[in-house]
Amino acid sequence: LWAKGEPFILCGPEGVGKTALAEQLALHRCGVLDGMFLGLPVQSSGRVLYLACDRPTQAIRSFRRMVGDADRELLDERLTIWRGPLPFNLVAEPKGLVELAQHFDAETVVIDSIKDVASDLSKEESGLGLNAAFQNAVAEGIEVAGLHHQRKQQTGTAKPRHLSDVY
Repeated sequence: LWAKGEPFILCGPEGVGKTALAEQLALHRCGVLDGMFLGLPVQSSGRVLYLACDRPTQAIRSFRRMVGDADRELLDERLTIWRGPLPFNLVAEPKGLVELAQHFDAETVVIDSIKDVASDLSKEESGLGLNAAFQNAVAEGIEVAGLHHQRKQQTGTAKPRHLSDVY
């Protein structure tokens, strides 16, 4: 489902559970949850940095519902949650993702969500900068997963249903 050394993007419309799935994946990656995830094994990776840029308080409440007090020590050791906007523009500073991950000793970074770390995704420059950030991370051995929304339905156009509907 997620090939080692390749960025992973979970894309879908608002309100379908992307954050909940990404959080479960993060908890599996950091070893707090074990067993199968969506019927597939997940390799634990050590420390995970979860960038809760979109609705951080909601994301944290969701994480709390998924774990118990017995998990607190392992969570504190292996999961870091970044709350709110990044202190840099990821598109303009694509090496910033690597620096942030290394600062927290994270082997996996989950971005919730891409629209919150890259402005104006309809522009090719934004896509190129985002790709550079992902590729820099992968080159340093950091796995990257990002949550992404389809483009919004425009007046007079069909509802987004295809890969070409994703910025």
